[in-house]
Amino acid sequence: GECDFCQSGKTNLCVSVRETQGEGLMPDGTTRFSYNGQPLYHYMGCSTFSEYTVVAEVSLAKINPEANHEHVCL
Repeated sequence: GECDFCQSGKTNLCVSVRETQGEGLMPDGTTRFSYNGQPLYHYMGCSTFSEYTVVAEVSLAKINPEANHEHVCL
């Protein structure tokens, strides 16, 4: 990340994510889901109440490959 928050390690406050989050859109201004040709909007930038989820690249976190997958979550 390039914003002040990303540079300080506070990536959860990234400006690029916050700019479109309130509109239900991803940082690129689009939505990843649709139903019957109509866009479905993302709740809090990750489709929190969806069967599937997508997140912006800046929101990803690498999980240790040795971690027990029964105990890790987004």
